[in-house]
Amino acid sequence: MDNNTQNPDPMKQTGLLSLSLELRQQIYQYVLPEPGIRDTNSLNWRGAQDWKFTLVGEDKSTILRVSKQISSEALNVLYGANTFKVALHGDPNAQLSKIAPQNRKRVRRFQLILRPVDITYGKNPTRLDSQIWDPMLANLLELCIAAQEPPQAQGWYISQTFKQDMLRWRWWVAAVFLYLDFRVPEHLVFQMDVGNQEEAIKLVHRYITHGIRNVETRDGNFWFKRGMYAQMSRHWSEDYLAHSRGIARCFPQP
Repeated sequence: MDNNTQNPDPMKQTGLLSLSLELRQQIYQYVLPEPGIRDTNSLNWRGAQDWKFTLVGEDKSTILRVSKQISSEALNVLYGANTFKVALHGDPNAQLSKIAPQNRKRVRRFQLILRPVDITYGKNPTRLDSQIWDPMLANLLELCIAAQEPPQAQGWYISQTFKQDMLRWRWWVAAVFLYLDFRVPEHLVFQMDVGNQEEAIKLVHRYITHGIRNVETRDGNFWFKRGMYAQMSRHWSEDYLAHSRGIARCFPQP
């Protein structure tokens, strides 16, 4: 027997775990689906107890079953790289409650949508369950908010007048801004898409003490008729509106 032969160290990691964490994270990015904006209202839950398998898909879920350490590291990438889009005017707690508590702490990116379109919006200023939201907000790296004011046309919502609509909307948005501003990290910059709406701009500067950066979102482009949704674009042509009755009602032609 060769006396120079050394027995393998049983504590030494082999395979994937022998690589540095940085390299493993790059591998997870290749294995997992490409990050993007995940709309919490449209994801197919399929009765899953946790969102992770819905986000990954059955064909790529093997990485989450290799070992506890690899699963934990892959979940950090999965939840940390994706942006979760949540409509605060709906039920912002129900969808996120599907994420296991330990995975909520992994979320790093949110896109929040504020629209005065739900009959229950504004009854409770924020309607955000602190047990669900606070652990996620405390660790955020990116927060984007798109907000739309009530339209001038009356009769859309439960208020009787446009003035009442605006009062209700301002109260609701101010409460949401205050809640978020108090709970996110100090260094976080709010990415805001409010277009040229005067009241929304006033509320942003009054209630958000963090840094602010103006951005354009897909929802904002639709509301404010920017880009492909510009007034002169084909999207708003007579032929298009004739085949889109819902849009035609929302944005009637002059």
